[in-house]
Amino acid sequence: ARPARPARPARPARPARSGPQFDKTKGKDTMTTEEIDAAEREEVIANLSKPIGDASTQSQLKRTSYWCPTFAPNHVKQELLEPPKRPASPMTGEPLRLKDLFAVNLEVDRDTQDTLDKKYVCAVSKKQITFQAAVVIKKSNAVILGKVYKDLVKPTMTCPITGEKLRKKDIIELVKPGSSFASGGAVESSVYRHTVT
Repeated sequence: ARPARPARPARPARPARSGPQFDKTKGKDTMTTEEIDAAEREEVIANLSKPIGDASTQSQLKRTSYWCPTFAPNHVKQELLEPPKRPASPMTGEPLRLKDLFAVNLEVDRDTQDTLDKKYVCAVSKKQITFQAAVVIKKSNAVILGKVYKDLVKPTMTCPITGEKLRKKDIIELVKPGSSFASGGAVESSVYRHTVT
């Protein structure tokens, strides 16, 4: 005689599907094409609406997959501030006044005079101004190199073009433009000192 088989443990009930299910009374082959498409579409939307992963996965996805609708930032209603009536002066930060503006006489380099890419020169030394520091003298509206200003104008505070005495507020330093080189504007040592190791 065979020993009796042990009873199988009961299977746990399947969790109900969150998405829409096909109508079991009709059967899939009796449903119309439109009903099948609508049910499949609803099931896809329900699957896409589920949260992805746990909290750590979601924080990582929020950082890397910011285009997902679930990770899009929420709109916060903010009160718009009225823009200023006058733009701020880049020198002082105060509202710009018309009397603060003045014309600048730029001297064109003779070698580039007939070209589209004109270059400008220092009013005193006639050296081309490219990426060097430059200043404007308000009394003569001339642009000169920063080195010429330090060597020639600053010791006497006299305008080299008109001969007038200058005050500190008559000198305006121009912002040095950047270059496409990685080391553009970097300070480099002019003296090399060999170290003994």
